[in-house]
Amino acid sequence: MIRSAAPAASDIQSGGLWLLLAAAYPAVIINFGHGQNGLLTAGLFAGALATLDHRPWIAGVLFGLLIYKPQFGLMIPLALLASGRWRTIVAAAATMALLVLTTLLVFGPEIWGAFVASSKIARVALIESGDVGWYKVQSVLAWARMWGGTVQTAYAIHGLVA
Repeated sequence: MIRSAAPAASDIQSGGLWLLLAAAYPAVIINFGHGQNGLLTAGLFAGALATLDHRPWIAGVLFGLLIYKPQFGLMIPLALLASGRWRTIVAAAATMALLVLTTLLVFGPEIWGAFVASSKIARVALIESGDVGWYKVQSVLAWARMWGGTVQTAYAIHGLVA
């Protein structure tokens, strides 16, 4: 019997080779190399969606852990409200409240003022000036700035598209 040199799908899954192959994917290397949180975000979001129907409390906790991505604070609650996922909403809100309370207890209330102050630095240096590189920012604003648009023009175009 002639056997193929390529491993069978079951061999890849059971042997853990799938994990090595997934870790070797270029986007994974770029995420780690640039200190990005895309893998964590994708994992939390995928886990929440995968458990939404049969484990709504776990899905809510995973959604709540996405508090570090405030742009999801508009999208996710609306989708959960529209679909009547009340247990998931409660779990997400409780998780976020616990994280905020823990932050206050560990670092004190000053940390929130520092966070707000740092957002201006991040906005100017990373988003408006492009110091991090336009190709790393996937937005209409970055596209407009990359092609020579002023900050005001870029915000206007971004606002129109949004």
